[in-house]
Amino acid sequence: MANLAGGMQMTPEQRYLLFKIDMETKQQLYDAMVTNCFKKCVNKLDYEVDAEQYRWGELTIKEMSCTDRCVQKYVQSQELAQKRMEKIEMQKQQQMAMQQNVQQRLDSLGTVFGTK
Repeated sequence: MANLAGGMQMTPEQRYLLFKIDMETKQQLYDAMVTNCFKKCVNKLDYEVDAEQYRWGELTIKEMSCTDRCVQKYVQSQELAQKRMEKIEMQKQQQMAMQQNVQQRLDSLGTVFGTK
């Protein structure tokens, strides 16, 4: 889980809430992946449901390979999105640190010149 608190100390309640939000988000992504990959890859219209060659619960090789590729793409895209979000968060933290450093330098210059 990425450090969304910007390096600040969190209370146990805040950590629990962040964990809960993270789990709910992952569950939503999983549900979307299952739904979308099933709709894309499993074509029940290839068979009539009453036909002998159609067996409930069994996927054709075509359906299995399509599902494997679809799931792999979903996982890769989520990993890429997570890495990008972590990079953005890191950049924000670095920018905040630089701003604090500049402010401290300005404050120390003000002290040197007696403006504070």
